[in-house]
Amino acid sequence: MEVETNKNNKAKVYIVPMEIEVEINKGKTIIEALDKAGVMVEATCGRKGTCGKCRVKILSPPPTITQQFNPAEKKHLTDKELEEGITLSCIRKVQEDMIIEVKDTIDDKDNKNKTTSNKINNKLKNQIKKEVQHDLEIQRLKNLELDSNIQKLKVKLSDTNGLLELESKEINSSEFDRIVEPLRERADLKADIDVGYIGLDVLQKLPETIFTEDEITAVINTENNNRVINFEKGDTTGKKYGIVIDIGTTGVKGYLADLNKKEILSYDSMLNFQVTYGGDIISRLNYAVENKENSKTLQDLVLKSINKVLDRLIHISGVNKEYIYETVVVGNTTMLHLFLDIVPTHTNSLVYKPIIKHQVILNSREVGLNILPSHSSIIVLPSISATVGADALAVTMTLLMDKNGLRKAGKWAIIDIGTNGEIIIFDNEKIITCSTAAGPAFEGGKIKHGMRVKEGAIREVKINKNANSKTNALKLDVIGESDPVGISGTGIVSAISEFLINGIVEKNARIKNPEEWPTKIRKLLEDRYVNNNGEVSFVLSISPEITITQQDIIEIQLAKGAINAGIMTALKERDISIEDLDGIYVAGALGSHIDREYLINTGILPPVDIEKIIPIGNAAGEGGLLFLNSRNERKLAYNLANEIEAINLAIHQGFKKTFSRSLYFPTT
Repeated sequence: MEVETNKNNKAKVYIVPMEIEVEINKGKTIIEALDKAGVMVEATCGRKGTCGKCRVKILSPPPTITQQFNPAEKKHLTDKELEEGITLSCIRKVQEDMIIEVKDTIDDKDNKNKTTSNKINNKLKNQIKKEVQHDLEIQRLKNLELDSNIQKLKVKLSDTNGLLELESKEINSSEFDRIVEPLRERADLKADIDVGYIGLDVLQKLPETIFTEDEITAVINTENNNRVINFEKGDTTGKKYGIVIDIGTTGVKGYLADLNKKEILSYDSMLNFQVTYGGDIISRLNYAVENKENSKTLQDLVLKSINKVLDRLIHISGVNKEYIYETVVVGNTTMLHLFLDIVPTHTNSLVYKPIIKHQVILNSREVGLNILPSHSSIIVLPSISATVGADALAVTMTLLMDKNGLRKAGKWAIIDIGTNGEIIIFDNEKIITCSTAAGPAFEGGKIKHGMRVKEGAIREVKINKNANSKTNALKLDVIGESDPVGISGTGIVSAISEFLINGIVEKNARIKNPEEWPTKIRKLLEDRYVNNNGEVSFVLSISPEITITQQDIIEIQLAKGAINAGIMTALKERDISIEDLDGIYVAGALGSHIDREYLINTGILPPVDIEKIIPIGNAAGEGGLLFLNSRNERKLAYNLANEIEAINLAIHQGFKKTFSRSLYFPTT
């Protein structure tokens, strides 16, 4: 296709295969043209040209022999790719009309891992069991008293007086009064009901409801002064659902639960679309504070992710969305601010206060979750501090108590390994927490061939030093029945563990020359060592090319150093040694899906008895489920928000020294 010539200071960019054309000022980057077209590509470096993730292909005009390439393009792209017109969209500027091809969008990365509805339903039971319902969570949730915040009461209209039967003394009554009066007499409500805030759309449906049905159901929110939020046709007391949304820096997870049975009906996750503006919190904050429009852009992106998750949760479970009454939202403090389009101020300061940290209750339409009914509430859980959010609160809710609802005895640590790693230390006397900026490396970000956990991802690398041939010396465990297309966080951590054990990588993260490797390993694997003008890497796969670079190992080194240093600093604050701990709960995608030995071998966790390490899945989501299902758990959450003491590592006197020591990999 030819793009019509545009002679002014604007240029037209035609994007395939989407067949979208946008007009943009010359001098803007290609990624800004993609923004305008609504086409999102990953840029975990915050659009600085350092991650190499935002690749596109320029089809027209073709590259020329004399074309000057940016150093970032030369670093991340091969000569062949440059000749073919591949470029980094965050670096290359639009100077003329062009046609570009985008093969890998954020939507594609997510949707390629999704199955059809029938396949989803067939796999749902095993998926939930694997992702959510481990032993700990089953016991906590099952042992809860059935005490949801949402109460549903039947009203039989034939037992009340209709308008035609009113006596003269009742002439000032209304049909609405006729429904409400029996509710006021219900002893189980323990208080009068509030009808002052009922939605207009509910009132507008009321005539049809009461004149066509003999029985209706009143839906009452007991936390808000027994506020009536809806009237429904017939007996719907058996239909009562709620949702938990966990907003992570990298991904968004959702759970849909039956509040009558305390069962999880569906689970889903996807990439947080905000990654197109950076894989870490600081990159997004820097973008958000530039102007109000940027903050709104980030809110729109996370809302798009959440609405997609909500849509799939509803589809997978098969429930009628009209019976979804509450959605609990957890996340770190910054993610919750961006979700609400509230820009934290003074973000360049080491000490700053969040705009809010209390619980926020909204209508679904206020915040933009339009897939939910208007009578559905959004509850944003309270945060603990500027650096420790509602996700850490939810994690603590999940693990502080035993299966009988009593506070655990002993000394415990909770480590949530993610982009923004949270560490929680608790004993019988005190709970302290801190947050450490590990960055996105554990989730595949800032890794040359890194990717999320999905089909085609290498999730484990094993070296067989006793192999009888080079072919059998390296084993790659790939998700799904496909060739590898990249490496996940668990994959690269397992690879580095193997490199350390087999003498390929030093404790300072340097990839050794093959001459320094043990003889057996050199004979089997030296062909996989590449030194391209000082750029050292280890080849996992030739076709397609997947490597682990020296810089990749440094990214994991920095991430693991942050987590390890955070743990040791928090323990020192409580005068607890690592050996004193009764157990270490490891949450987060990486911690839940990786061999515990790799966590020790790479130094993500300090040296500890491996039997004390307890993988627990997404504990933040589980805490949200407890909050959703029990009023007592809500009281626990409110109390914990005030009890937990947060440490700001940015100004902690001992953290920098501890971090420097934690950068070294353990010797094996």
